Amino acid sequence: MEIGNCEFVAQLIYECPGLVWERNRKGWTIIHAAVWHRHETIFSLIYEVGIVKNVIATFKDKEDGSTLLHLAARSAPVSQLNRLAGAGHCFA
Repeated sequence: MEIGNCEFVAQLIYECPGLVWERNRKGWTIIHAAVWHRHETIFSLIYEVGIVKNVIATFKDKEDGSTLLHLAARSAPVSQLNRLAGAGHCFA
């Protein structure tokens, strides 16, 4: 998914919704990869699934215990993080 085709991934999820539950060696799901690689289209599609988002949000990286929120913050450009309320002093 790093440089992949978002439309293809969206079609896979549509055809095989169970893919959102599959995890890689790090414990990441397809939504973790979408967040890490900043694919907002894929993230939005999976977010619409509903209850799934609440469960997947609790999955942690097996290596360092990171959650989706950690991944989003790590992969975001500093300029984007600085726009968050209260985050400017942390990332400037």
